[in-house]
Amino acid sequence: MAKGQGNYLKSDYEPYITIHDFSSLGLASRIPHNGRIVQSMSNNETAFLRELQWAGAHDIYDQVALADFEEKNVDHTVEIARHLGISHPVHSKDGSPSVLTTDFVARWISADGRAEVHAFAVKPVKELVVDPEKSETSRTGEYRTIDKLEIERRYWKGQGINWSLVTDHDLSQTRKANIEHFLLAPKKALENFDKKAFLAFLAEYLAVARRTDKLEDLAHATGSPAHDLTAADLVEAVRQLIADRSIEFDLDVKFEPSVLLSALKVVSVPSLESA
Repeated sequence: MAKGQGNYLKSDYEPYITIHDFSSLGLASRIPHNGRIVQSMSNNETAFLRELQWAGAHDIYDQVALADFEEKNVDHTVEIARHLGISHPVHSKDGSPSVLTTDFVARWISADGRAEVHAFAVKPVKELVVDPEKSETSRTGEYRTIDKLEIERRYWKGQGINWSLVTDHDLSQTRKANIEHFLLAPKKALENFDKKAFLAFLAEYLAVARRTDKLEDLAHATGSPAHDLTAADLVEAVRQLIADRSIEFDLDVKFEPSVLLSALKVVSVPSLESA
């Protein structure tokens, strides 16, 4: 299969643009997800890719071509550009229309099997802020970026798929670090740890906890099922419970032993009778 020929809804999908197409991309990453290696071309894209993973996206497709999947026919985006009154990006060698791409297309699958697809462009704000001293008629720089994004938005609207623009102002390196810590850290086996008993205890403790109470304080709390755990194992237990969504955590707060308990919330209290 030739590069970029894969339909993003098929298992044999390949991105239209790959890291190998660039001589140097020091900020690029290859991230495994659901049997594929998803590429991100920048730190911003990596941060957003982690957000998609945390949000439970079943499939994540990178650098999806806005063109016919078999012939790379770009008539659709060329027509959109003509309607907008702007020039379509072209190849520098022969002036032919070039294929535009969307950074990510994500698909969520509900419990009843229904699929929801959403397309995303990830761009730094500095590429979108227009210098008032520049001529709009030149359609260069920031204007061209905005032009291409509008073509992209209208393309996906025509496909009946929601499209969103994500900027670095929407992203957080703290959230990225937390998500990677929860999703990627090796799962340590904890002896004599009763998950249900701990969650029930934690729910009760959080209801009366002081504003200054910290995660590490739980190891010394009266009646805590985690009393026999070391401080490190207690933090690991909570990490694992956050990772499996038994505990909600404010991802904008750095996860560490001294984090305030106000950043935690037990999603549901399990029945100890069913243990």
